[in-house]
Order: sequence, then C-alpha cells, then structure tokens
Amino acid sequence: MNLLKKANLMAVGLLLLFAGCKKLDPYKDLSKITSTSWNPILAVPVAHTEFGVYDILARTDSTDLVIIDPVTGEIALTYKGEILSFRAENLFDIPDFSESLRFSLLDLGPMPAISYSGTASTSETNSLVLCMVETGMEIHSVTFKSGSLDFSFSTDLKHDLTIEIEIPSLIVGGAPINESFELTYDGDVPQELARSIDLAGAIGDFTLDGMTVNEIEANYSITINGTGEEIVGTESFETSIGFTDINYKNATGNFGMHSLGSYSDSILLRIFNNAIDGYFELTNPKIRLEMINSFGFPVEVNLSDLKTVSEVTGETFVLDGYPSTISIPYPTEFGDDRSYLLELNKTNTTNISTIITPVPKYFHFAASGLANPDGPPVTPNFIEDVSQFKINAEIELPLEGFAHGFQMVDTVEFDFSDDLEEVERVMFRLIINNGFPIDLSAGVTFVDEDYTTLLTPTIGIENIVKSGRINADGLVIDKTEQITDISIERLDVPKLKHAKYIIIRADAETANGINGEIVKLYDFYSLSIKLGMQVEGKLNF
Repeated sequence: MNLLKKANLMAVGLLLLFAGCKKLDPYKDLSKITSTSWNPILAVPVAHTEFGVYDILARTDSTDLVIIDPVTGEIALTYKGEILSFRAENLFDIPDFSESLRFSLLDLGPMPAISYSGTASTSETNSLVLCMVETGMEIHSVTFKSGSLDFSFSTDLKHDLTIEIEIPSLIVGGAPINESFELTYDGDVPQELARSIDLAGAIGDFTLDGMTVNEIEANYSITINGTGEEIVGTESFETSIGFTDINYKNATGNFGMHSLGSYSDSILLRIFNNAIDGYFELTNPKIRLEMINSFGFPVEVNLSDLKTVSEVTGETFVLDGYPSTISIPYPTEFGDDRSYLLELNKTNTTNISTIITPVPKYFHFAASGLANPDGPPVTPNFIEDVSQFKINAEIELPLEGFAHGFQMVDTVEFDFSDDLEEVERVMFRLIINNGFPIDLSAGVTFVDEDYTTLLTPTIGIENIVKSGRINADGLVIDKTEQITDISIERLDVPKLKHAKYIIIRADAETANGINGEIVKLYDFYSLSIKLGMQVEGKLNF
C-alpha cells in the first residue's frame, strides 16, 4: 500500500503531517504503535522523518531561503526579479544617411566644343547631416562597430574624370578618409562607378570643429581630362556619399531629456502558494531596489504603484510613504557603471509590514525613467553598445512575526488496495515532536478519483501539532510531543478501497498569534514525525 506518495510542504511547517519520507525498519519501534490496549492483529510502521527548516521551506522556495544572520541562525525568504531594463538600442540607432551633389558643365569648367583635349578642375565642400529620429538629440562623436561608407558616381561626359574625396573628421585605420576614384571613358555613357569602405573601428567627429552637431564634412575635387571627344554643353556629373547599416560601439553627445519608458512587473511570493485565508504579519520585511546605470548620463527614476495583490480576492494593498523620485548617479568613463541601492523598510515607509498581512500572492512594481532630468548636460553624455539601465528588485521576508486564522489546503494521493472484508477497524497514529513555534488544527477528507467525499474522520484530529515552548525572545527552547490517533471504524473501512486522495485542510497559528506574540524561525529548528497504521481484524496480504 502507498499511503503517502507526495506532500506539498508549505512554509513554516504548516503541512508537515503527510510529507514524503523514509520507511521505518519494520522490526523496530513497533512498540510505539502497539503497546496499548488496542490488541491489534497487525500494526504497520508506515513512515518516519525528521524535518529541518530547509526541508520545509525549500520544497517551494529552493533558491529563496537564506540565512540573514549566520551568528544567530535567523532566516528569511528572498524573492528576486528585474522590474526595469533599458538598453542602448532602446535609446537610439543611427539611421542610414547620405548626401548627393550634382555638377553641371558650368560648374566643371570646360565650354562646349567639337573636340576637347584640355584639363579642367573644380572643388566643393559639402556637409552630410545625420538626421536623428529623436528631436533635440545631438551626436558629437561615434566609434563605429560596423557599417559602410558608400560612394557612387555617374556622368554623361565622354571624358576621363578623377574624383578625390577627403573627410577630415572621419578616421579609418588611423588616418582621415582621403580617397581617389577614376572614371575612364570607354566609349559608353553614362559612366558609373560604386565603391564602399568598411567602417568597423572608424571614428567620426560630427561637431564640425565644435561649431555644429550631427554633421560631418566632405571635400570634393573633380578633374576632367579631355579625350578629344565633343562637349555638347548639357553634360553633368553626380556623386553620392552614404553611411549604411551603422552600428555604434560608443557615441558621445547630448541625448536630451529622453524618456527611458515605463515598466511594471510582479514578483510571486511562493510562501503563500496554498494559503486561502487568514491574518499573516511579518514584522520586518524589506524591499531592496538596486538601480544600475552604465549610461554616461544622469537618470531620474519615478517609482509608483508599489503594492501587494491577493490572487484569492483580487484586493490590492498599496505601499505608502516611500520616496517616489530618485536621482541615479552615472559613470564618467567608458566601461564603468554606477549603482544606487534603495531599501524600503519599516523606518522609511508607513505600512510595509501591514501590506503583507492579507496573504498576498504577488508584489507589484511600476517604474519609469528619465534621462538628463535637469536639461542639457554640462559635459557630453556618452553611450556604449552594451550600456543599460536596470532595476533589480529583492523582497526579503525575515521569518519574524505572527499569524492566526491561517487556512491551508493540500491534496495527497492515497492507495489502499488490500482485502478489506474482515477488517474491523483501521487506525492511523501520528507521533509528532515539534520544535517549531506553530500550532496546527487540521482535518482530513478521503475522496474518490472524482473528488467526491467518501469519509471525513474527526475524532482526535482537531489539534494535531502543538507549538514548541518559546521564550520571551520568540525562540523555541523545548520541543513538545503530540500523539494523535485517527480511527476509521468497520462501517467506514470499505470506503478506503475507493479513496484516491486525502484532502488536508489546516488552520494554523503561530504560538499565541491571536494576541500578536512575535516568533522567529531559526535554521536549527526541527520537527519529527512518525506515522503508523493499525489494522484490526483479518487482513490477507
């Protein structure tokens, strides 16, 4: 038979009655079950286990349990989540941009002629303007991670052309751009040419010597070498320079009073997974918000709508009194970051302990960010491709407080497949040594596979677990032992054969919790459970 296939242990030991555990030696400790006036036909030791705090809480909070005081052994549950994440690509991208120039024959110099064999030159300076999507955003310099600088040329002149283009403030391979291109007449027009330069690692200055922003200058020099062909007088020359598929490694400038967006998220408080009612007060909860900024500009964070939410009732309980606007420092060098830690606790909020009391399931956060909240920066902002601003949240719940009227429910698989014809009575005996500061009243219901009630034994089960004895500091100093028999008489025994589950309902209270007495959980607390089953009558195995 398999009486206990699973048990979902709830926080602070409220459902320790039917936990999965190790089997007893069948030849050992039987006297603890049979040395009474039952006169049993058969007594079976079913299970024996010893629970510590980690065994109980780690069932649902395996990564959340921490020791917050290694000297005393005080423990807490911690729940973590990221509530805001703003990355470089969310701030801005550098769009493709280009500029074109068209030179007429008058610009180029030579006059119409039946045959032209001379030489003529002209030059021009033109600006390429970087059009940022965000109004007021200024780009001063860019170190390119990838992208290309594209050139294209076209002319209907029947002569050779040499084009030289210099971009003094665009450094590629350690030197400014200075390229020469040749268009050699081969009998066909228009003459066309296209070339590209890889910009990976290039550095561009978009300030035009500090006088403007978002611009870079190109100097053109065009020379015509006559081939003896005619010049009609309507010919022209066109050139284009474009930046394509740009990704930046870093950039400087004034990124404006720019919104970093609004975000909201919730953190699941798994300690309350099976709770359906009750008053629960943790007297010293803490919420830590770690704000990390690797952007080279100040950020202002606005916190709002911090609250707990009850999944059972849908009610919300809003945190009050916390500082809602926070100025976040920023790094002054590439590759650096700055962080700011805000801890919300009972000293800087007005109701942080009481918003835990309605047995919430989620803690909800909302936050928004603003870059350069005080306007244009004194020194240029900077950004890297890996820059980000994020807020990590951690809720620490020291297991210190009190609870009463705390109702829990769980379902345990059950299988009793033996011959029941001659069974007079079945009795379960629980022997519990409790070193936790928890009282528990409970009831069980046997149900079939459709969860239809078959049997609800009540005698002797109302007060299963008594709290260990505690001192004035809320510390358990002595364990208490409780022996409880759950008897199922002959008329009800056949119902066990159809039972597939045991539904456990528990009402829990910390020791004297109804009067607000505070208790604490420590890592050395433990609880021992022995479970035996006695079958009286003829039972064929």
